[in-house]
Amino acid sequence: MASLENMLSGMRILAIDDLVESRSAMKKMLVILGADNTVDVAMDGDEATEFIVNNDYDLVISDYNLGRGRDGQQILEEARFTHRLKATSTFVMLTGENAMDMVMGAIEYEPDDYVTKPFTIDVMRQRLTRILTVKEILRPIYETIDMQAKRKTIQLCDEYIKKHPRLALKILRIKGRALMGMKAYEDALNLYEVILHEREINWALLGKATCLFNLEKYDSSKRVLEHTIKEHPKYVQCYDLLSKINIKEKDLVSAQDALVR
Repeated sequence: MASLENMLSGMRILAIDDLVESRSAMKKMLVILGADNTVDVAMDGDEATEFIVNNDYDLVISDYNLGRGRDGQQILEEARFTHRLKATSTFVMLTGENAMDMVMGAIEYEPDDYVTKPFTIDVMRQRLTRILTVKEILRPIYETIDMQAKRKTIQLCDEYIKKHPRLALKILRIKGRALMGMKAYEDALNLYEVILHEREINWALLGKATCLFNLEKYDSSKRVLEHTIKEHPKYVQCYDLLSKINIKEKDLVSAQDALVR
């Protein structure tokens, strides 16, 4: 396994925080951990987005709460949606412990990992080492995502599950999204059923509900969503999908209620 210093060396890095002291400390910490001096810093969503549009970053570390304007999640979503931040690039979200549940529930495009503040340099070293090591192991899969080669993504997922069984859940999650991207909803549904048979995971429940929705099995999808919301009440995407089912059923009152909730 490569050292963190070797992994960070030569990376183009962006650190985002609205507090000048925090930005300075983050840059200093990254340099101590092995980053070159190619560490850019941004103070808000607008500046961060401008940096991302004009540069190819290997690693972005952003505070979730950036004061006024866009938060860290919105920066991530825009960067991933526009493909300015590749799947092979790493995005780490910093968040306060009291906001962790809400941050993890309000996700469309996910960070590669979260780091809870406050943290020490040793904690950051450990987390970045683990995050970047996994990212490098799965790099061939992420490269196919960047190429939008979904069949190749699925093929590599099947190969890498055998090579790296400890990363099976992460790989299966990627495979499920690729299957849904191909509109292979029956295959994706079977995949999520297998995962849920072993362990109940919120993203697999949402994946199952999404497949059922796209197969027009609205009652079944609704039952899965209501169970998921009961167990994971801050999983925001569930309410969004539930409202879409209500709209399909022409029940606008319930759709509005789901969104208000």
